[in-house]
Amino acid sequence: MGALLLIRLDQALAYYLSHIDGLKVDFHADGQGWDTIPSETAYQVYRITQEAIGNIITHQPDAQVKISLTPSRLNVVSTGKMVQGDGRGIGLQSMLNRAESINAELKTSSQENTFLLTLDFGNA
Repeated sequence: MGALLLIRLDQALAYYLSHIDGLKVDFHADGQGWDTIPSETAYQVYRITQEAIGNIITHQPDAQVKISLTPSRLNVVSTGKMVQGDGRGIGLQSMLNRAESINAELKTSSQENTFLLTLDFGNA
């Protein structure tokens, strides 16, 4: 888990998302209680976010992305032309496995040119 344990989840994601080249990401973190998030939960939320960004870069390379984070929920919305994958990727399954490992609920959907991801980890 490394350096993520040394800083709060909101700070770690803000740093990560501000250093992505070629993708416009609007990130907003709100709420109190960041220090109460268990380290394993914070790590898995961070990794799920990374996987979501990787999928967006692959399948919506010109997307505009909005990410909102509270101490119990992550929302990712990307809008842009979607490129169909070859069906061999493991991104969504990986995110589901990570969510299950912390007893969180992950929901994803896509319509036309919009991808939505919601991760409820308040009970994790």
